[in-house]
Amino acid sequence: MLASKLVSQFQPANRQTNKGFTLIELLITTSILGMIAVAIFATFASGLNVYERVQTYGGVQSDVLLSLEKMERDLRSVFSLSGIDFNGDTKKVTFAGLIKKLDAEGKKNVSLGKISYYFDNETGTLVKEEQNYPEAISEIGTGESNFKALAFIEDINFSYYYFNSGMQAYDWKSSWGAGEGIPSGVKVEVTFKDGKRDVKLDRTVLIPVAG
Repeated sequence: MLASKLVSQFQPANRQTNKGFTLIELLITTSILGMIAVAIFATFASGLNVYERVQTYGGVQSDVLLSLEKMERDLRSVFSLSGIDFNGDTKKVTFAGLIKKLDAEGKKNVSLGKISYYFDNETGTLVKEEQNYPEAISEIGTGESNFKALAFIEDINFSYYYFNSGMQAYDWKSSWGAGEGIPSGVKVEVTFKDGKRDVKLDRTVLIPVAG
């Protein structure tokens, strides 16, 4: 009897003790939850930073690559045209080519004209300029041109491939003047920003109608 009474007296106290947490358990639980929260936040912040970096890099790189593709296509289609010589230096190249222009009805018309690619230092962009043939060769023409900013870049460098008769070998030079014909090739080196890092891309275009 005495034993059963003692057991019945202590049972409520035991039940009440089992329902709670000790201070050590609370501290351990809080620490674990805190570490999990920090890990989740760090992972999320790192992923967001990588996503933003990839998006920025991809966009800029995509614009530069598309610009180089357009430039390569135009350079491969170069031809000799009276009144428009192939001219170039390290920052700009100009040549005769086919240009597309919208008419009054909004239709694209292809015609002969002058094409220029160059780096606009003020805006930090690679620019393509097109001019109709009559305006390009007329001394009293309106000089109207179609300008298009292709990509944001830091710098551009053109160099020109030619046959050096003195050395009897092909070589590169930094400029190409009127009366020299068309170079055998053009190398384009573009520098753009990936965050704080400079990225360089280059493209060598061989010209079939050189001479």
